[in-house]
Amino acid sequence: MKKLIFIIAIVAIGVGFMGCPNNNDEPKTYKLGDLVNLKYGQSISFNDDGVTVSFSKVINDDRLPMSICYLFYGRTYAKIEISFSDNNEICNIPFSIEGCVTGDEPMNYKDTIGYRINVYRLDPYPNGNPIDSKEYKIKIKVQKL
Repeated sequence: MKKLIFIIAIVAIGVGFMGCPNNNDEPKTYKLGDLVNLKYGQSISFNDDGVTVSFSKVINDDRLPMSICYLFYGRTYAKIEISFSDNNEICNIPFSIEGCVTGDEPMNYKDTIGYRINVYRLDPYPNGNPIDSKEYKIKIKVQKL
């Protein structure tokens, strides 16, 4: 009898976990002007105009670790590529992200086919160890001009 109650309890717990929604999933469609985190290789859509944005490539990341920025005279950059499409056109847009900069102000923006793409952050920030491309994410905002 104790075994039967134990088995029923285990099954009930398992069914309970299967029925719980995953609240960590971000919506797949956004509104223009939303500040969005985009993982490497991820695509998102903006329901306003049929716009799609993809974080398609990390070309290189030459940003210095923050702990040694004070030793360096000059600028260091990471270079990424975003694919942008509306209903008619597809553009691959390169961005340079400056290193040794803190804050959440837009680091770079590009205007293309009637839209402005602001890049606010590229994470993770280098700490001296190699970063796998799949670990990168950007914070962006897309607005109609």
